[in-house]
Amino acid sequence: MSFVVVSRAAFTVLIFSSAAHARLQQEAKDNMLGSASEGPRHDDPRSCLESASTSGQNLRRFDVLPGHGWDNLRNEEQGGPVVVLSFSKCLTTDDGRFLLPDTVSVVPVMSSNIETSSELISDMASWTSATSFSINAGASGILDDIGMISGKFSTEYQYMASKQVQEKSFTTRAQVRYVRYKMQLQPDTPLHPTFRGRLLDIAAAHTLQEVEQADYMAQLLVRDFGTHVITGVQAGAALLKIDHLSRSFLTENEGEDFDFRASAGASLFGLLSASMSLGFHFKQDSTQKYDDARTSTQVRTLGGPIYLPNNFTMDTWAKHVDENLVALDRSGAPLHTFVTAPALPELPPSIVQKVSASVQKAVVTYYTFNRIPGCLDVNSPSFSLAANYDDGSCKPPATNETFGGVYQTCEMTDSENGDLCGSLVQTNPLTGDTSCPPSYKAVPLHQGTARNSRTEHQCHRFLVFKWHCHDVVYQSTASYRIYWCVADQPVPQDSGYLFGGLYTTQVANPVTQRQSCPPSYLALTVGSGLRVCVSDDFVAGADSSVPFGGFFSCTSGNPLAAGVNKACADGYSRHLAIVDQGCEINYCTQTPKLHPPKLPSVKRPPFTLEPAASAPPKDNMVIFDRVSRTWHRDENAVEYMAMIGLEPSVEGFAAYNMSVAEYFINASLVRSSYQIAEESKLSPASEEASGMKKATQTAQASQMTSSEELPTPMSAGSAAAIAVVATLACVLLLAVGVLTVRAYQRRRRAQYRPLEEPQCISHAEPRYGAQSESAKMNGAEEYH
Repeated sequence: MSFVVVSRAAFTVLIFSSAAHARLQQEAKDNMLGSASEGPRHDDPRSCLESASTSGQNLRRFDVLPGHGWDNLRNEEQGGPVVVLSFSKCLTTDDGRFLLPDTVSVVPVMSSNIETSSELISDMASWTSATSFSINAGASGILDDIGMISGKFSTEYQYMASKQVQEKSFTTRAQVRYVRYKMQLQPDTPLHPTFRGRLLDIAAAHTLQEVEQADYMAQLLVRDFGTHVITGVQAGAALLKIDHLSRSFLTENEGEDFDFRASAGASLFGLLSASMSLGFHFKQDSTQKYDDARTSTQVRTLGGPIYLPNNFTMDTWAKHVDENLVALDRSGAPLHTFVTAPALPELPPSIVQKVSASVQKAVVTYYTFNRIPGCLDVNSPSFSLAANYDDGSCKPPATNETFGGVYQTCEMTDSENGDLCGSLVQTNPLTGDTSCPPSYKAVPLHQGTARNSRTEHQCHRFLVFKWHCHDVVYQSTASYRIYWCVADQPVPQDSGYLFGGLYTTQVANPVTQRQSCPPSYLALTVGSGLRVCVSDDFVAGADSSVPFGGFFSCTSGNPLAAGVNKACADGYSRHLAIVDQGCEINYCTQTPKLHPPKLPSVKRPPFTLEPAASAPPKDNMVIFDRVSRTWHRDENAVEYMAMIGLEPSVEGFAAYNMSVAEYFINASLVRSSYQIAEESKLSPASEEASGMKKATQTAQASQMTSSEELPTPMSAGSAAAIAVVATLACVLLLAVGVLTVRAYQRRRRAQYRPLEEPQCISHAEPRYGAQSESAKMNGAEEYH
């Protein structure tokens, strides 16, 4: 039976992190780069272009291709490719003009029809992107209503919104579009090694049942690769003319939207010296009124030739479109839809589903933190420039509710690493205790768990000459409960607290635009880093206060809301405060008061702190059976190991560590020829240092490709017996060596005798062999 045994604390991460990354890196080198003997890199189209140039073919490559990550809030490509885009087949478009990746199909648009359109954008809610309409609209269908904010942090949207507010205007957009090619990513395209390795890291966390760690890494994935993957691109060129007109002109000519659009089209074609027979019918007097009402104009070229005000015609623009093709529209799929079992065959299907769920959750969290509910009607007193999601709060707001503060209690459940409650308990300054003031009642908001751990590397002497070392994890765990205080009866004027917003270490306070409270406000810390700003100075703090309409969470409702408990009262908007261990905590306020009159910046993940390492359980073992492709963990792993004759100890797992890599690094992917060829390029000074590395890599590759079976394990009793015999043999050899040295020294001393003083030697005639007095002393010193 073929199996892999690992320690959940020490070695399981190696399965999906170290081994997986090593395999993916080698796979990238072998399958994409090729070895030194195999020729050029497969992801480099230059070889195909050079081959075409040699044969006299004028072949070019597309600058826009599907397969990349996409941030659907900012309408920008994010990070590198999600899938492998290789050019090993040197495919081309049907017209032979452009080079194609192996897994991208292209349909050339043979007709020469130029699309013309004109639209009226009366408010920010009716805006659509000129280059990302399909992928923005698709998000609304998959992510429910939260997808409506797609593209609202793009430069295109923010330019339009700022112009409408600053100039009190509405917008018209006329454009001509010339689509030349439609590209589509083929299904089941292999994942890029970098992206794939990040998914395996998340899978490792789920295998260890570290859900918080998996969710954190999924948020990092969304930060680096975006929310979607581009699966389709329309390549071509477009010319846009965006006019902003006085809002009073729209009010005075209500119902004449068609005339506005026609005048916008006529204005665009006037720039191109084009015929009005292209589809726009207008009235001369309407066009004059239109020109008079304009407050600003922007002309944009997307691809094609650069717009020149003088002598720029439609014919000139159309002839040079192919010289600079750009993406005129994009379609795509959410990032988590690429996390599938066929794409990750080495993972159990249950783990693949959990990885996909974590990525989807991270995308939704990214959207949620950037959704700013409020009134989008510029004619309403409740209008908010910062809002990007219409929540129906344009109606007159209700009166402000009295806020009695927040507090947090704490209870230790494990204290191996010290007391955590000292920093978790938050008292209510109005009472100086974990309680509410008179006339207020406590409303439970959320319950969570805090952990803190440290790891010590401890070593103990084993037998005579051997040390046994292992890591010991000390962990403290505490349970905390958050409460907020709401008035349950009439209270005096200027009682309770003023509310000055809130913030976390990842998200700034909307009131101050920083991680801080306004002047005269105090920060009360609850949960995993949520800081609520309060003030009882009703004079100095009045300018910075915002209306407060209560809290609610995934487990607790808002008593100030009528009807639906987990909601806000009329006139108040829902805002996300924090996601504490997977639970959303929201607060209610009036958006115009909360946000300054400017467009907000996007909030980027991660939105939580990296989780602390948790202490492993006592029997923290995991065993993977490669025959049945199933996992056994903890007690089941110990029983399974005993059944197959293995000793369930961390020391016993070290012998099987290489087998983990052997399983996840398939023999067909282990080719050391590339590494040896690359290292042969090292300088002579580094050859000696790299010799050991080459030998080790070759030996490891030989070991991993030689057999799929594991070596027979040695029992603990046999290992101990061998250690005792070896120790006794060492002691015996040492004793023999000492006795031999001493015998040799005694034999050497016996060869020397002390010199005697000559009796009848004349000092005037020294004889041969006589010594002076000093020499005799030196000889005596040498003897002794």
